[in-house]
Amino acid sequence: MLSGCFMSDPVQPPVGVRQEGGVLSIIVPDCPGDAVKSANIVRFSAESIPDDSWSATGFTGDRSGGIVLGPQDWSVVHGSYGGLTSFSIGVKTDRHSYGTVVDTPADLDKLGALPEGSFLVDGNVMTAAEYLASVSKRFPCPPSTP
Repeated sequence: MLSGCFMSDPVQPPVGVRQEGGVLSIIVPDCPGDAVKSANIVRFSAESIPDDSWSATGFTGDRSGGIVLGPQDWSVVHGSYGGLTSFSIGVKTDRHSYGTVVDTPADLDKLGALPEGSFLVDGNVMTAAEYLASVSKRFPCPPSTP
């Protein structure tokens, strides 16, 4: 499983993923003023430009424990990712685009077997609090502008 932030920075913050009850969650750095805007899951396909299998806009949830990729935390949701075993996950915030890849059924099995509240981050199991503490040290939030 690969992860990263789709930016021009040479060193990018990792992202974490988990699955619980068939619902995926992703955790990304959480900086003040950097609201979550949208998310999508794209099935890997032989097509040159595959369509989103699932997409959402208008995040209404609390991202401190991860961004749940289910209908309860979004104003508008389209599609479904049930049954997918090879896909990419993308999340856009006001300032960044983050993403990761789940490319084998074994990766998906690992995500479903994580301890409650834990994420798989670059092959390591971390709680949301551990992840946020780790990325805030390595990738501090930019200073707020008035």
